[in-house]
Amino acid sequence: MFAAALLLGTITVTGSCTSWRVPSLKGPPNGSMPVAVEGLKGGRIRVERAGRKLVVDLAQEISGCTGRTYDRTVNEEYAGGVGFEIVDETERAPYIYLVLLASAQANCNIQGRCGAAVDSTLIWLKLTRELGLAGKQAFAIADCRAERSARVEGEGDPDFLLEAKDLTWTGDVLQIRYEESAGDSETLWHLIYDRQNPDAGFQRAPERGTGSSAKRPEDAGGLAAPRSFEWAAHRSW
Repeated sequence: MFAAALLLGTITVTGSCTSWRVPSLKGPPNGSMPVAVEGLKGGRIRVERAGRKLVVDLAQEISGCTGRTYDRTVNEEYAGGVGFEIVDETERAPYIYLVLLASAQANCNIQGRCGAAVDSTLIWLKLTRELGLAGKQAFAIADCRAERSARVEGEGDPDFLLEAKDLTWTGDVLQIRYEESAGDSETLWHLIYDRQNPDAGFQRAPERGTGSSAKRPEDAGGLAAPRSFEWAAHRSW
């Protein structure tokens, strides 16, 4: 039982309207083979490790436009796509856990509601050492149309794009503070991921003093508890 070192990198995406940097991934100090991730079209990724490959379709989990964007006022279409970053890679035998950050235009119609915004989704993947998909979970920490926004440094800047480096770690715990709006009310929450307990996936807790009551994970604003594909194969949740 061991935890791999944190690996950060931005993954190239084919057909993206943004120039994403190529990742520079290093093996963790224990010498285990790191997982390489490549962004594909349509919200899919290719995962590779030790010669094995796995393609995972994340289009249904990603908030925002995973395809081409368009502007009907000038009758033009543009290359869209999803940008991916590796936030964390942890290995706890017999599984490998990946946390990814996916960024996509909030609306395929750039003249529509939230057309200029970018949504950000955190994705948790549970993989076997042979690169079988054992589970997945996703939660949009920035979702323009759902009126949800991450509270990170620089977030109010109109040119700000949330990246993995903006996410705050305290030791082995990733904790992201975000806000949900409903009419005139605002609620603050924390999305939590513990690298020492990666099988738990993402957990959500209300910030004290905001008037929110604790909720079960499956009731928490669309955040479903991680499910194993050993008994829920290919199920979207």
